[in-house]
Amino acid sequence: MILSRIVKPLYRIISKYSAFTFRKSNIWSVVKGNISTEIDELVNYSNRSLTDISSHLPTIVYEVMIENPKLIVELGVRGGESTQAFLTASKLTESRLLSVDIDDCSNVVSDPNWLFHKGDDIILAKQFKSYAKKNKIPSEIDILFIDTSHTYDHTLEEMKFWFPYLSTKAKVIFHDTNSPKIVKIRDGSLYPKINQSSQR
Repeated sequence: MILSRIVKPLYRIISKYSAFTFRKSNIWSVVKGNISTEIDELVNYSNRSLTDISSHLPTIVYEVMIENPKLIVELGVRGGESTQAFLTASKLTESRLLSVDIDDCSNVVSDPNWLFHKGDDIILAKQFKSYAKKNKIPSEIDILFIDTSHTYDHTLEEMKFWFPYLSTKAKVIFHDTNSPKIVKIRDGSLYPKINQSSQR
């Protein structure tokens, strides 16, 4: 109860500071002038919200594009921020995107080429070959993104069951590999994670 009274005002202060820092930042000005409309739209999208992943979205697109993948698998969707980046990359590379989350995140984006699976990602991994065949997607993964529970044991399970499907050129991207209570984002703003207590 007492902690809640301290944490809520702290969140508000951090949010206001972050919003101010983010608005005055020129971090995107260099990027936006030299890249495609799709990237511009993604950057504009990332500027509308301030989270621990928003400033990484163009980097994600770049890392995906240099692999020129056929299949991208995203484990963990939440509000769909990383999904926006992977969709942008999938359009630019004409690849397929499969997103998996234990919660129903089917409405976070609207795209006819997006494939969303609601369920446990470990269970899906155990039957992935038949799932891929049924949904007419490649059975080899070129880009694997892991951003689910963040617990040590679950992440090891994900690696154990998803890694066998990686292609020879595959790239794996992890998010939230450490857990500070306040994250300083690249533009200098702060993002609180005080309510998160996962064992990474």
